[in-house]
Amino acid sequence: MKDRLIEKIHPTLLEMWLVTALYGCAAQIVICIVAKQRLYYSIGLWAGVATAVLCGGLMLHGIRGALDRDEKSAVSYSYRQYALRAAIVLAVFLGLAFFSLQSVVGMFIGFFSLKISAYLQPWVHRLPIVQNFLKLSKEERES
Repeated sequence: MKDRLIEKIHPTLLEMWLVTALYGCAAQIVICIVAKQRLYYSIGLWAGVATAVLCGGLMLHGIRGALDRDEKSAVSYSYRQYALRAAIVLAVFLGLAFFSLQSVVGMFIGFFSLKISAYLQPWVHRLPIVQNFLKLSKEERES
C-alpha cells in the first residue's frame, strides 16, 4: 500500500510536504522557547500545518482537474477548487477558535508553511538526499 501511495503522490507535493513538516518542527521549537502557553500555541501551529498539507493536496488535485478540461470550464473549476480550499481553511479556523482550542496566531503561522514550502520547493528539489529518495522510489515503482 505504501508503494501505491507514494506512486500516486506527485514528487513536487512530497517535497512541499517535507518543507512543511520541517517548518512546523522549527516553529514548534520557537514556540517552546518563547511562548508561555505552549500547548495553546502548539495546537494552533499543528492545526495550521495539517490544513496546509490538506490544501497542498487539494491544490494539486485542482490543477490536475483543470488540465483535463477545456479553457472555459477549467477556469470555473479552478475557482470552485479555490473556494473549497478557502472554505476548509475558514472552517478549521473558526471551529478551533469557537472552541478556544488554539491560538489564532499559531494557526496562521502553521498555515503559512504552505507559502514557505512553495517558495523553498525548487531549492529542496536540488538537495541530494531528496533526489536520492525520489530516484529510489521511482526505481522501486519501475521494478
